[in-house]
Amino acid sequence: MTMKNATATTVGASRPRRFGVRFWLSLDAVLWILLGVLAIVAPLIAGLATVALFAVLLIAAGVVGLVGLFRSGRRGAWGWRLVSTIAAFVAGVLLLLDLFLGAWTITLLVAAYLIASGVTAAVAAFRMRRVEARGWYWLLVAAAVDIALAALALLIAPIAAPIFLGYLLGVDLVLSGAGLLAFARSRSVAAWDQVAPRT
Repeated sequence: MTMKNATATTVGASRPRRFGVRFWLSLDAVLWILLGVLAIVAPLIAGLATVALFAVLLIAAGVVGLVGLFRSGRRGAWGWRLVSTIAAFVAGVLLLLDLFLGAWTITLLVAAYLIASGVTAAVAAFRMRRVEARGWYWLLVAAAVDIALAALALLIAPIAAPIFLGYLLGVDLVLSGAGLLAFARSRSVAAWDQVAPRT
């Protein structure tokens, strides 16, 4: 390495970065929180937008899957893959044609997931209780919350499924943003900031 290159490397390494990881994480967190607040303020729009985005993703997955199938030839489980890609495309189109029905369907899927999650957490909690493990009741609390949310989703789905999805999205974004912001402002991010690429 020449003296000129060595000097340039030293100057570049010693130059302070204008924006570090802490700044970008904080900015990302604030944007999440703002989007979450907007979703909570306008839950109907947020819920329908969520359904529309999910429908577009399904249609895109179906188109890409069909193109990939016909380009790769009839190999493997070609028939099963064809059926699944067509099903994804058709489901996306149906969701776009009726966003309210799509919101109702997604709300039921969310409820089913919450029930499964709650039952799993409850089983794990009682198993931990048998071995006298500490903190087993927190899992039981989490299970109760999941099942309560599932019951709420099932009650609301026939009446206001899009609004439920909007509130759910908003609360999730706010909580995720708050957690990310807390991490960004903590000391734990300092080590990450030191090993991050320099800009």
